[in-house]
Amino acid sequence: NDAVPLPELQEVKADAKTLAHGAELFIGACAPCHGLNAVGGGVIPDLRYLTPDKHAIFAGIVAGAKADRGMPSFAGRFGPDDVEAIRQYVIKRSHDLKAALDASKTATPVASSN
Repeated sequence: NDAVPLPELQEVKADAKTLAHGAELFIGACAPCHGLNAVGGGVIPDLRYLTPDKHAIFAGIVAGAKADRGMPSFAGRFGPDDVEAIRQYVIKRSHDLKAALDASKTATPVASSN
């Protein structure tokens, strides 16, 4: 069972306080569709797999650029700093996923006691 490869990861540039703020905003506004802790699946995108191109237009997507595809507009609800805090949180979750995937590749299987 090979995992889907992650795209090129963006750099986390936010401090812990900003990441916590981004997590709080994400849980309140994004998690209902994109999953708790940004762990999505199914037809709704798993944001941990955003490409660099999607990160470049993240603010526009949040502001309604993909409303015709079912992504609600949050224009007027979040200021630019809030949107960037959410984006930084998503980037952090991408790094968390990479760390977990890397750890699973190097984990030693536990012998069965049968």
